[in-house]
This record gives sequence, C-alpha cells and structure tokens, in this order.
Amino acid sequence: MVQAIRLEFFKMRGRCFGLLLLLCLLVQGAWLWWTFKSMSHLEIIQGWQHYLYQLPVLNAILLPVLMAVMASRAAEIEHKGTMLRQLYTIQPAGKLLLCRLLYGGWYLVLLLAGQLLTMLLIGLYKGFYGPIPWGYFGCYLLFTFVITWCIYLVQLLLSLFITNQLIPLLVGAAGSFCGLFSLFFQQYWFSRLILWTYYSQLFLCGMNWDKETRIIEMYWIRPDWAGFFLLTVGFLLTIVVGWRLLERKEC
Repeated sequence: MVQAIRLEFFKMRGRCFGLLLLLCLLVQGAWLWWTFKSMSHLEIIQGWQHYLYQLPVLNAILLPVLMAVMASRAAEIEHKGTMLRQLYTIQPAGKLLLCRLLYGGWYLVLLLAGQLLTMLLIGLYKGFYGPIPWGYFGCYLLFTFVITWCIYLVQLLLSLFITNQLIPLLVGAAGSFCGLFSLFFQQYWFSRLILWTYYSQLFLCGMNWDKETRIIEMYWIRPDWAGFFLLTVGFLLTIVVGWRLLERKEC
C-alpha cells in the first residue's frame, strides 16, 4: 500500500497541486486581511468568531472548484490512451481509488494547516480579544476536512468515470454556487441531502444584525455532531459504492 501511494506521488509530479493550494490560500488570506483591515473595537472582541463565520463561506465558494480541478488533473492522465486499463492490470481498481483519495487528503491537510496559520497570524497581529478558541478551531478543521474530502471523492469518481473532464469541472462550479446560496435555505430539511451545503450546515458561529444600530453581534453555536455523523456515513457509503463501480468497470 505504501508503495502504491508513493507511485501516486510520482505520477502526479508536475500537476501543480501545490501551486493551486498556495493560490487558494493567498486569495483567502487577502480576503481576510482586507475584511479585518479596519475593525471596530467590537469586531476585535469578536474577531475569532468573525473568522469562523467567514471562512466556511469562503470555503464553500473556492474549495469545490479547487477539488474539481485537482480531481480532474489527477484522473486525466489515466484517460490518455489506454492508461487506465493498463493500470488495472497491475493495481486493483479499489486500491487505485483509495490511493488517490489519500493523495488528495494529504494536500487537503496542508491547505487546512495553511488556513490555521493564516488565522493565527492575522488574529495575533490584530490583537483579537480573549484566548484562542482551540476547541472550535479543532471542530472547524475536522468538519472542513471531511466535507472537502468527501467533495474530492465525488469529483474523483466523476473524473475517473467520465472521459470528458469538462463535465466534472462544471459539477464543481455548480457545487460552488450551491454552497454559496445554501446560506439562504439551510433551515430546510432537503439541504441535508446536498453535500455542498454542509459548509453552512456545520457553522460554528452565528450572526445577529440589529437594523437600527447596525451592530453585528456574533455568537457561538454548538457543533452539530448529528449532521457530521450523517456526512461521515455518506462519505463511507460513497467510498464503498465507488469501489464497487470501479471494480465492475475493471471487469
């Protein structure tokens, strides 16, 4: 298994995944810096909560597209000629899926580590009030990792099954719009059935806006472990179904 994962890293040389992650981090960091450039005293007090409210929104916009591009780049090499069929002769289809999934998960860990570092640097520089909410940061990283990893899995399966990579990329773009507009219908039950809405479903912070005073008050939300459990079950089921489908395709 270790040898197969090493093979994946070798094959993906020159795919520019690191550059894509760096670009995503720069966009998110620039947005956060611009947002917190001129902050009121109340916003500084609620700075950590503002972070954990805005970052899921940014993730819902950027990460579905990023995962679609990464999955497409990871799969397109196999569609050249008969590369995928030749690969199945030396590596089972399920093992290929698992290795690609772990490969994408590694880059996702790097992305979230970069996000955490960016949050801490900006927050400490701006002098956010109160101790760092490590518990909520841990929940944010866990939730974001599983949501995005699941999106990557769906995009990877689409890219492996569909030769025309434009279709998976369009699905990723549609998922980005869906994640953005999910803020307006997250209270409805059917939103639980849409993967891309979980960035807003698993919010850790809420916002109250007073129309008269125009003051925004942030508040903590208890982690939605039931929603996270539902997401995790869906993720595992998708792996099993994708594994079986790839085995059928291999046969």
